Amino acid sequence: MKTKGNALIYIIFGCVILLCIASVKAQTPALKVQKISTDLYLLVGNGGNGAFLLSSEAVLVVDSKNDPTTASEIVQKVKKLASAPVRYLVNTHYHGDHTHGNQVFSSTAAIISHQNTRENIIKFDLTRNEESRTSRLPQMLREQEAKVAQLESQNSPQLQEESQRLEELKRTAEELEQLRITPPSLTFETQCTIYLDDYTVELLYLGAGHTNGDVVVYFPQQKVIHLGDLLFHQVIPYIDVAAGADTAHWIEILNQTKEMEVETIIPGHGEVTDKAGLEEFINYLADLRQEVKNFIDQGKTLEETKENLRLPKYSHFSGYSSRLPGNVEAVYRELTRGN
Repeated sequence: MKTKGNALIYIIFGCVILLCIASVKAQTPALKVQKISTDLYLLVGNGGNGAFLLSSEAVLVVDSKNDPTTASEIVQKVKKLASAPVRYLVNTHYHGDHTHGNQVFSSTAAIISHQNTRENIIKFDLTRNEESRTSRLPQMLREQEAKVAQLESQNSPQLQEESQRLEELKRTAEELEQLRITPPSLTFETQCTIYLDDYTVELLYLGAGHTNGDVVVYFPQQKVIHLGDLLFHQVIPYIDVAAGADTAHWIEILNQTKEMEVETIIPGHGEVTDKAGLEEFINYLADLRQEVKNFIDQGKTLEETKENLRLPKYSHFSGYSSRLPGNVEAVYRELTRGN
C-alpha cells in the first residue's frame, strides 16, 4: 500500500461534469440501510450503492455517497448498529456520487482507493467542481431566475414547477459551497487486504473497465462482492472514456469476478443481484460491442450508428432510450481508435 495523502447530474463526457446536488436529492429516496449478510449492510439512496461492514474494533464503509450531508447520515446509521468507529472508507472509483461525502470521514478514517482513482479526483473532480461552483451553476441560476420571472408575468401554469427547480438550484449552490473534494489518503496498485477482527476485506484492481481505477471489494466470509460501477444491474451504464474506460477489458474483469466464490453482488447502480444478473450485464457489453462493430464493418459513420443501432433485448434497462446513444458513441470511438 502506498501512502498518498434537473441539479446533481453528469453531463456526458466530452463536456465538463456538472455536479448539481439538489435535483438528485429531490428524485432519490432517503438513505436506506438493508442487512444483506452477517455484519454487512447495504446503503441505498442519494448516490451509488454503498455498504458497510461491522466489527468490534472498526467499521469499513464502501463509498461515501453524493454529498457531505448524506455521508453524515451514514455515520449516524452506523452508530445505531455499532459502537466501533468508522476506520476505513473505500472509494470504488472517482465519480462524485461515490466520493463526495469523503470529507466527513477524512479526520477519522483511512480513505483507500486505487492510485488512478486518487489521480482522477485531482485531475477531473477538483477542476469540474470549481467550474460548477464559480461558473456553470451561477449561470444556471441566472437563467432560471429569468425564466421564473417571465412565467410569473405570464401567469403560466408552469410557474410552480420552474419555481421548484429554482429552489433546487439554490440548495445546490449551498451544498457546493460546503463541499470539499477529498482525495483518498491511501492507495494501492493491485491488491490490498484489510483485517477486521475475524473478517477480511479484499480490495482488488483488475484493470480498466468503467474507469481506469475501478476497485472490486470482496467480503469472502459473507460471500459478497461490491463491484461499484463495474456493474450496473439492469441499468444502461456510463462509460467514462475520459478516465480510461475499456469495454473489452471490462468484460474480462466481470468474467473474472464471476469465477469467485460469491452468492450476492452489489452493483454501483440498480438492485442487489447474483451471478445471473452479472451475466446479463456481461452479455449487454458484449452485444453492444458486437453490434457497434457490425455497423463499423458496414462503413457506417458514428452519427449513423448512434441513430440506428438498437438493442431491444435490453430495452427494460433503466435509461435505455437516453443513455444507449452515449454507450454506442463510446464503443464506436474505442473500436476505431487509431484508425
